Amino acid sequence: MRLPLFRLSTQVVCLASLALGAGRCLQAEEEVHLASGEVVVGELVSETTTTLEVRRQVLIRHTAVAANVTIPKDQITRREKVPSFHDQYLARAKNAPDTLEGHLALARWSIDHCLVKEAAQNAQRADDIDSDNPLVLKVFSDLGYIKEKDTWVREDEYLARTGLVDYQGKIMTPAEAEKAKAIYAATQEHDEATQAIKDDQFYLAHGDEKVKELSDKLDKDKADQAKAKGDADAAKTRIDADNKKQADLANQPQQPANNNGGGFGNRRNQQNQQTPAQQVAKDLADATAAYEKATEDQHAADRLVASETKKLAALQASVAKAKDDLPVQQDRLKKADETLTTLTGKAPVSTDDKSADAGKAAGDTKTDTKTDAIKADPPKSRFGN
Repeated sequence: MRLPLFRLSTQVVCLASLALGAGRCLQAEEEVHLASGEVVVGELVSETTTTLEVRRQVLIRHTAVAANVTIPKDQITRREKVPSFHDQYLARAKNAPDTLEGHLALARWSIDHCLVKEAAQNAQRADDIDSDNPLVLKVFSDLGYIKEKDTWVREDEYLARTGLVDYQGKIMTPAEAEKAKAIYAATQEHDEATQAIKDDQFYLAHGDEKVKELSDKLDKDKADQAKAKGDADAAKTRIDADNKKQADLANQPQQPANNNGGGFGNRRNQQNQQTPAQQVAKDLADATAAYEKATEDQHAADRLVASETKKLAALQASVAKAKDDLPVQQDRLKKADETLTTLTGKAPVSTDDKSADAGKAAGDTKTDTKTDAIKADPPKSRFGN
């Protein structure tokens, strides 16, 4: 069904995430400047020591409605009284030139300030001057208008009058919309099944190779883990031994200092030599530092082994699942294609006929699944590389 309509699908929303109230003409009395740079203009509803509640207008699906917003005072940098949007519009309109640019500017300003009626009036005046101007079409579209023959009408009113519906930016009969929805759903099903077949084929073609690669890496990680644990255990043994040496030295009786040959050279040599207690303390500090490093290495190795173990298990599960899932996805694709053929009168075009053919052959003969998948052009890697 062809309709003499021009339509651009654009929805205007001046403000989101506000509690909507009853729509009415508001007097913009407060202009509140926030630290974030936003400016809120609207009626002052209430004020406390810490907050302001302001009612402002928003456009929801081309209709002006009222919305209240609560503003913390610690976010306000400046506030002042201002005229209402309507009064501001009258002042602008008085000085605006009667040109295409002048009316477009007024229309856009009116949209930004939720003056729907004034915006439509200026858009119509601009259309009278140049009906083919794309900026004029954009303004009408933003206001929710469509063009019926040579007249701009509100889309919601046109749909209500004709019994037509809007589906994904196009105006059509309800039956056409239902058919379009069915085609869209079947197309989605076709695309998802096609991608699932590609995924299964890839796992069947390359999964075993990737499993071995991950298994070898996991074995190496486990060896590193064992070494880190051995280093930590060895360092702990050294710590225990050095602690015992310290305890033994502490229990030994004090030996008198040997002052024989107490010349300058001997005193200097004594200062450079470490006592047994000092040596044990140094060994203990070294062993403690080695233990801390070995413990960190062990924890890192533990995390890596745990991560690689999960990856390997997930990959093994995916490879096993692909063998059973491939025939299911092939049947799913077949049904989706039959639906599309019935709805559109023509068979869908496959994005990868070779992969589909290989998948079909794999489903017909399970023992040849992997071989047939390898013959097909391999899809994009499913392993993230």
